[in-house]
Amino acid sequence: MRLFTGYGYEATGVQEICEAAEVTKPTLYHYFKSKQGLLETLLQEKQVGFQDTLRQACEYKNDLTGNISSVMRRYFCFTKDEPVFYRLRLTLSYAPTKSGAYRAILPWLIEEHKLLAALFKAAAEDHGNMRERDETCALSLLGTINVYALEILNGRLMLDEGLIYRAQHQFMHGIFS
Repeated sequence: MRLFTGYGYEATGVQEICEAAEVTKPTLYHYFKSKQGLLETLLQEKQVGFQDTLRQACEYKNDLTGNISSVMRRYFCFTKDEPVFYRLRLTLSYAPTKSGAYRAILPWLIEEHKLLAALFKAAAEDHGNMRERDETCALSLLGTINVYALEILNGRLMLDEGLIYRAQHQFMHGIFS
C-alpha cells in the first residue's frame, strides 16, 4: 500500500513489492496472481468494512443533517484511522480511466455513490427542493468529503467534532439553497 501510494500504482514494480514484503515473486503470484490481484485484495480488505459502516450512515432517519454528519464522521474517521489507504483511494480515484488502478477502485466508488444517492433520494420526500438532485448531491458530498480528507491527511486540518460540524454545516447550506 505504501509503495502504491508513494510512487503510484503504475510506477510500482512487482520486484519492489516483493522486496518490501520480503517475499519472492512466485509467492506473490501464488497468492495474488498479479500486481492487479494484490491491489484488488488490498481494496477488498479495507473497503468492505468501511462500506458496511457507510451503508448504516446512509440509512435515512428523517434527519438529513444527522445523516450527513454521520456520513462525514465515517469518512473522516476512516481517513484518520487508515491514512495510507485513504490516500491510495484518492490516488486511484483520479487515475486514468483506462488504467488497472482506476478499474480496481471503480466498483467501490460506484457503490459509495449509490449509497449516497439513495440517501438523498430518500431525503427528497422531506425536502422538496432536493427532488431530482440525488445524483448531484451525492457527487457534491463526495467532493466535499474528499477535499476535507485530503486536508486532514496533509495535516492542514485536525479531525474533531467541530470540523465535522463545520463541514456538514457548509455542505447543508449549499444543498438547501
